[in-house]
Amino acid sequence: MAYVGQTLEAYEELKDGSPDWYPLSTWPEADGFLPFADSIDGDWVGCPRARIPTPGR
Repeated sequence: MAYVGQTLEAYEELKDGSPDWYPLSTWPEADGFLPFADSIDGDWVGCPRARIPTPGR
């Protein structure tokens, strides 16, 4: 989980400086971006609309 936390923190910092370039909300917000890997070029790979399961749905 350290990777996820560090990546989300970095994304939020970039988003604060350039919100037009980083439009996604981040997990655990509803429909938030949940990173799980990065590419050799430094791109983040993840679920762009990660949802937390709701019991009974």
